[in-house]
Amino acid sequence: MLDLFKNIINRKTKEQKDLKEVKNNNSQNGDTTSCPDSGPSISPPTETHYERSHHNPDSINVLLEIHPELADYYTELHTRYLLSDKIGEGAFSYVYKAYDSKDSRYLAIKIIDKSNMKPDQISSTLKEVAIMRHLNHPNIVKLYNYQNSSDSKYCFLFLEYVAGGEIFNQIIKYTYFSENLTRHIIRQVAFSVKYLHDNGIVHRDIKPENLLFEPSTFVPRSKEDQLKARRKSDDDNKVDEGKFTIQNGAAGIGIVKLADFGLSTLLQTSNSLAKTPCGTVGYTSPEQHMNVGYDKKVDMWALGCVLYTMVVGFPPFYSNTQDSNDITEKVMKGDYQFLKPWFDEVSDGCTNLISNLLTVDPAKRYSIEELLSDPWINIGYESEKGVDLTRLSSPADDAPKSTYDNELYKAFSEDLINNSNVDDYFAGHKITSDEGQIMTPRAEAIKLVFDTAKDVQKTVIP
Repeated sequence: MLDLFKNIINRKTKEQKDLKEVKNNNSQNGDTTSCPDSGPSISPPTETHYERSHHNPDSINVLLEIHPELADYYTELHTRYLLSDKIGEGAFSYVYKAYDSKDSRYLAIKIIDKSNMKPDQISSTLKEVAIMRHLNHPNIVKLYNYQNSSDSKYCFLFLEYVAGGEIFNQIIKYTYFSENLTRHIIRQVAFSVKYLHDNGIVHRDIKPENLLFEPSTFVPRSKEDQLKARRKSDDDNKVDEGKFTIQNGAAGIGIVKLADFGLSTLLQTSNSLAKTPCGTVGYTSPEQHMNVGYDKKVDMWALGCVLYTMVVGFPPFYSNTQDSNDITEKVMKGDYQFLKPWFDEVSDGCTNLISNLLTVDPAKRYSIEELLSDPWINIGYESEKGVDLTRLSSPADDAPKSTYDNELYKAFSEDLINNSNVDDYFAGHKITSDEGQIMTPRAEAIKLVFDTAKDVQKTVIP
């Protein structure tokens, strides 16, 4: 992979130098070319054309002309919900940003076409809604409600709208995150995972695409501070993530939320094991590829993969072939490296934490409690005074308490037994990256790595 990165980066660097020379020549000849701002621009929500037209019933036809797939079911939604942009699409579903006129809030509505789903696809997702509808944590995407259409052809999931989109897209944009920003993100994900594990839930598909974020204010850094923060391996035109603070984060990333519970499962006791091999290639643990039971430690392995990816911008397990078996073999052996020069300026504390998470033997792998007690994860947080960390880390006051024998587990069990009519296929909404975004050579190399990995990712629905 090292040679692959070097070749791609060198090629992309040459291409951008050539492009820069062309732009300079054009500028000298009187042709001015506008350049995009290197920092992110986050604007407050504004009323779209669709939102304005919603107030005029005669204009609903305009929306249906642009989104004809809405014709079958929009009449059941438009009296309360104001649909605007389509923000995701799957094999059986569409996801729309919407405004709830009754509760005066934005949300995401996932509309699932059940008519084309197989019975096993319908029944296998009952567990997902049963789990999601009882979860209440600030770092987990909330399922507000669900309902079937009047003809039972469609299922509507009413989800919390997370405006920033995927952490994955931010990695592509910034090529990697500083350790401070990485810690800011991984701590929040860890708190959500602890909440799940305390309640017997294993997510089984933690990855950057399933981490969403609420935008925070981007605070630019001075040129001097930018130079101090640069790594020797950085591209000349790397996008700066801005000033970091514990309250605000950086790179416009504020509160982080775990999404997509399509592969999650509920363990009945602390000693129960799951057996279904499922997940995303490159983030699945060694035991998920074996014909043995596994427990919550599979999520810890995935957190190690995410931590590694965020701090340098590429995943620990990667193959430049189209054969997923290559990645699986590396995972089974724990065959990863802290590649130079990218890890040269990453702290020992961070790499030690990664090593404790990417431990092949699950018995020796960090638990979520050990992760949250690790020295690196608490740098800057143990001595903070007067900072409201509950905004980012603690469950809501009315969240279920953490024990296998509580009302939360009983509620899960009742749903799984009694509510067999809940048909859904929820896989979390996705926000696509900006089209035409100018990327650094390293960012393009990273994107190629991710795109190649996506080509071999296979998911098995339990």
